[in-house]
Amino acid sequence: MKKLSRAFIALILALTMAALLPVQVYADSPDYISEVKIGMGKTESEAKAALKGYTILDTNLNQGAGGGLGSKGEMAVYLGYKTTTERKDAITDLALMNMKGGYSPEDYETLMDKQLNSQIKPFVESFFVAIKEYRENLESKNKRNRQRAEYFRDALNKLTDDDCGGKGLGDLLVNKTKYEMGDKAYNDLSEEEKKEHADLVTIIAQSNGKATLLLESFLVKASDTEENTWMDRFKDTTYEDLLNATGLAPTDAIKAVARKYDDDATEILTMWDAFRDQLLAADEEKKEVEEYDVSKMEENADTFENFDLPEASEKEVEELAEASVETEFGTADLANKLTDVIAKDYLASIPYGEGTMLDFFTQTKEEVEDDLTVLYPLVASLGAGQRAGLEYITLADLVTVAGTEPGKYAESTIDELKPNSIYDGVDRTIYEKGGVALTTDALRKDAAKLAIQPESASFPLSWWTMLSAATALGSAIAFGITLGYNASLGTVIRNLENSIASARSMIQSYQMMLRDFAKNGYKWIVVEKCMTARQYDTAYRLLEFKTQEIVRNQYLAEIDTASRELQRVSARSATCTKLEIGFGVAAIIITAVTLYLTYRDLCEKYKTEFSAIPRHMIDEQDLIAYNQKGEQVILKNQAAYYTAVECNRDKSYDKFKEIGTYADLNGDVGQQWLALYTAKNNELVEPILANSLTAVVDSVEVPVGYTKGIHMFGSDAAFNINSTNYVFNSSAKSVYVYYKNQEKKNNTTTATNFTAGSVAITACVGAICGAVLTVLVAKTKKKKETQIA
Repeated sequence: MKKLSRAFIALILALTMAALLPVQVYADSPDYISEVKIGMGKTESEAKAALKGYTILDTNLNQGAGGGLGSKGEMAVYLGYKTTTERKDAITDLALMNMKGGYSPEDYETLMDKQLNSQIKPFVESFFVAIKEYRENLESKNKRNRQRAEYFRDALNKLTDDDCGGKGLGDLLVNKTKYEMGDKAYNDLSEEEKKEHADLVTIIAQSNGKATLLLESFLVKASDTEENTWMDRFKDTTYEDLLNATGLAPTDAIKAVARKYDDDATEILTMWDAFRDQLLAADEEKKEVEEYDVSKMEENADTFENFDLPEASEKEVEELAEASVETEFGTADLANKLTDVIAKDYLASIPYGEGTMLDFFTQTKEEVEDDLTVLYPLVASLGAGQRAGLEYITLADLVTVAGTEPGKYAESTIDELKPNSIYDGVDRTIYEKGGVALTTDALRKDAAKLAIQPESASFPLSWWTMLSAATALGSAIAFGITLGYNASLGTVIRNLENSIASARSMIQSYQMMLRDFAKNGYKWIVVEKCMTARQYDTAYRLLEFKTQEIVRNQYLAEIDTASRELQRVSARSATCTKLEIGFGVAAIIITAVTLYLTYRDLCEKYKTEFSAIPRHMIDEQDLIAYNQKGEQVILKNQAAYYTAVECNRDKSYDKFKEIGTYADLNGDVGQQWLALYTAKNNELVEPILANSLTAVVDSVEVPVGYTKGIHMFGSDAAFNINSTNYVFNSSAKSVYVYYKNQEKKNNTTTATNFTAGSVAITACVGAICGAVLTVLVAKTKKKKETQIA
């Protein structure tokens, strides 16, 4: 067994490396978008100046979308981006959410609280069995158990907790956790003392998936405090032994044993086919293992170690990519096959019943399912910690642990592994209160029902403003009427004054005639001798009488009548003038008030009360999944969380207090904010190609070759960023931004993030990413420093 035991140790080491990131090399890698920022300003140049260091999409995303009187005016909005050739840093999707679009931070927090109470805390409770056995084994006098626990303590110490000052989990879990202590006792500790006690609830809830998987898997493998292995116990245990151990009557014993072991037996049954297939393929795989060219793997390893990527030619990069694929998939496949071969040989060497353990584990699932009691002895043979963690290990893991001889753990070392944070690659802001909003089809549908028509279609003026405007109009009309009437009175007055002046002129003419007659009387009498003095005197008196009669009866009467009329009309004109002045002043004042009220109403219309823009947005369908039991679980899927794009807004902007530095594509002038979100590391979606970004203005024509664009959550169709639903200009030009995602290629290797549910985790690790180390440990003495992920 010595040779096989060494191989088992190598495989355990490979399993320890299960979280190692595979080599990532890409042939002919294009430029992807790694970061997006929005620049806005009162002018195009001001907006673009805010995007220094970014490549700018040369289209104003906010064309003609601003308000009119009372608004902040038009704001230019431009999109800038940075590029990368690293897929892990690449943006895979760009989505929009409007302020009233149907999302809820409260629903997300409720969902997370539900997960914490229904999934995380019950898991932590059940897993303390494994932690207890891990602690006991570290102090055990049983050499096998102690060395196994110490080995996995070293492995767990490669996983560090930032919240505890970077201490390793292996050491931290020796001490009581925060959950065990209780909040009061924990909170009474000093900040330094708290760093000695891990918060296991936070670790399970927030650590990256690979770290969670390793933690669970390592603790299960470090458990089992019995003197012998579960396999030793299993081969000597029968179903009848279990029935007899109850001390009950046969019928009651059967029920009691079923209650005790049936659930775990069912869990083991879910692993059955996969492990059976591994064992049945072992003979054929053994040939491939024996024929494997280790030198080729070593050559590739040297290539990776010595490769200078910045100085490499395109051909050299392509060759390295091929070597990467060959090494990763070739050696991973070899390690899995080696696991199968060793497991089969080990099981074939253990008698069981009338055959061997190999015969037992190569039964069909249907055979076992027909009589599930055959698995009860296996379940009963497992340690309490192993049973508690059945969901997190495989049958191959259990066999590996049982097949490792005493002392062999001490012969293996993981010193070359670098410690790494359990939160590596996790944006922990998604766990902050109020930082994440959940959107669902139902929420978006309800929001759409409320948005019957855009607010820009509503009348912007208040009743007070309209009343003031009506009063101003009435005053203006009254002023016009009085002005016109007063003008007509002025005409009458002028006519009367003219009549009086004309009458007075006629009186003067008659008086002049009399004076002329008196002046020329001597001439008529003495010189002309045409009239005697008596005749002259008689004629003068007659002329004077007639003149006075005419003047009195005609002109003086006319003057008197006109004067009285002039006095009356003048009085009326004076009153009208006062009214004219009053109505004029009133019209001016009320018009000014109306203008103010109108301005105030328009300001109120354009002054939108912005709610906070959530830092993260997540669609429920990307967060919810179901495990094999049909239970709803929350996916630890970091790629599902969209992050809000930031802009150049600072404290000088009015909306800084409400929405901080998160971008509003309406330039803070719209009826609602329209926030842009980015997603990364979505393994189902390829990265966005940077050179594919293109904008289409005032047209719904989709560019040739494009199918995707910046879209709303819940829809794949490109969305009009300048939509009149959110701006104040009903005739605003449409703006669409389209992009292309890279097509999937076979010449790339990817480092996948673990995205299984935290309660539905299945540790089907095998010997995948650690395959290179498996072969190196088993067949060579070559060592290489590697980083855990």
